[in-house]
Amino acid sequence: MLLRNNLAFIFGMDGIPIVYYGTEALMNTGAPDPRATPGYYDPANMNRWPLWMWHAPAEAPVFKAWLTLLINMRRTIVHPDSVMVDHFVDKRTYAFLRGSALFVTFNMGQNVSSLQVENGMSVPSAWGSEATVCDVLADTRECLNLVDFAERFKRISASSTWTKNGYPQIWVPDGTQAMVL
Repeated sequence: MLLRNNLAFIFGMDGIPIVYYGTEALMNTGAPDPRATPGYYDPANMNRWPLWMWHAPAEAPVFKAWLTLLINMRRTIVHPDSVMVDHFVDKRTYAFLRGSALFVTFNMGQNVSSLQVENGMSVPSAWGSEATVCDVLADTRECLNLVDFAERFKRISASSTWTKNGYPQIWVPDGTQAMVL
């Protein structure tokens, strides 16, 4: 969950996104491989496992598909000349715009029920007044008109409707989403 939020942030912010070797396979190094030559994985080599020796967890293919979607989104929706503009900053939520794409990221990990937001998030003026927006990272197509968007992202105290699973969201005007798929 936090990895997805971090990657969405990196792919949305200014600059060139960089993904570390093995991230797409959920490679989690930092402990010696029991099959390795004794002494090879000393502290200097702890993060240098060969990818072909990594036994990816069962959820790795789903994560790789999500990462591919994020890469395609960056390639098709985020214009390289657009600048990152803060839109909403709260203790556990950070949202920013890149052109007409609104990136909404969270920092609470598995504890989604702890999300508390003291102020509501406004509808970005970049979307105009009669748009429908869609979350390009949602597992199933999720689109809202601007009134419903404003209702969903109003101030909350607990039991968030901002996120059901803590995953990041990238909201774009409807029609833009088709470019990503």
